[in-house]
Amino acid sequence: MKPTISIVTVCLNARQALVKTKASVFSQCFKDFEWIVIDGASVDGTVEDLKVIEDARLSYSSEPDAGIYDAMNKGLTMARGEWVWFLNAGDCFHDETALEQVVAVDASVDICFGEAMMVTEQGRVLGLRSEVLPHQCPAELSKADFKRGMLVSHQAFVVRRAIALNYDLKYSLSSDLDWMLRILEKAPSSHRLGVLATVVREGATSRNWKRSQLERFQILAKHFGLLSTVWQHFRIVGRRIVHKARIRFWR
Repeated sequence: MKPTISIVTVCLNARQALVKTKASVFSQCFKDFEWIVIDGASVDGTVEDLKVIEDARLSYSSEPDAGIYDAMNKGLTMARGEWVWFLNAGDCFHDETALEQVVAVDASVDICFGEAMMVTEQGRVLGLRSEVLPHQCPAELSKADFKRGMLVSHQAFVVRRAIALNYDLKYSLSSDLDWMLRILEKAPSSHRLGVLATVVREGATSRNWKRSQLERFQILAKHFGLLSTVWQHFRIVGRRIVHKARIRFWR
C-alpha cells in the first residue's frame, strides 16, 4: 500500500545532522509516510546508522551523485506517496503536527506552503524566515510573487507527487527556486499552512552566497524577463537595507 507522504532527505557526511532529522520525522503524529534518505556515499558512519533503523517506512540508497539536486531527483524517483516533502539533513519539521497540516487540506489543493523557523547549526533560534530575511510569506502563493525574491523555502513547500518535476541540474545552488516556479506554472493554486519546518540557515547556499545569487538572478530572468528582474533586484536590495536597519535599531 502506498504511503500518503514521501519525505525525502539528501545527505553527505552529515551523520550528526541526520540524527536530528530522523528524530523529527519519526515523532510525527501522522504515521502514514515513508522516509527516503539519499546518501552521497558518506564515509562518516551515516550508512551504518541507517542500517540499524528497524522501521519499514525507511528506505535509503548510498552512492556517489552529481550534487544535491541530482540526489533530490533520485529521491523523487523512489517516492511513492501522494505528497512529496524535501527535508535536508539537519532540518526538522517545526513540530509533530506538520504532516497532519498537509493531509487535512482539501482534495483540490496541489501545493501547500508555510513559514520556516530559522536556526543556527548549534540550534539557536534566529526567528521566522520572514523576520530574518526581507521576504514576507504571502497569504496566497503564485509564480508572480517570486518576482520579489524567494518568498518560501523549499523545506516549507509541499507538492503532490503527480506534479513534482525533476530539478534542473544546470543550477547547482538555486535549482529549488526554478523548481518551485515551474511547479507553480503547472498548478497555480496553493494553500498556506502554519510554520512547517525548522531550517538550518548555514547551508550550501549561504556558504556560496555570491554564486547562488547569480544563479537566482539567472533563474528569475528566465521566468520573468531581464528588465523586470533588474528592476525587482533594485527593490530587493532596498528592502534588504531597510530590513537590516530595522533589526539593528528597533530590536
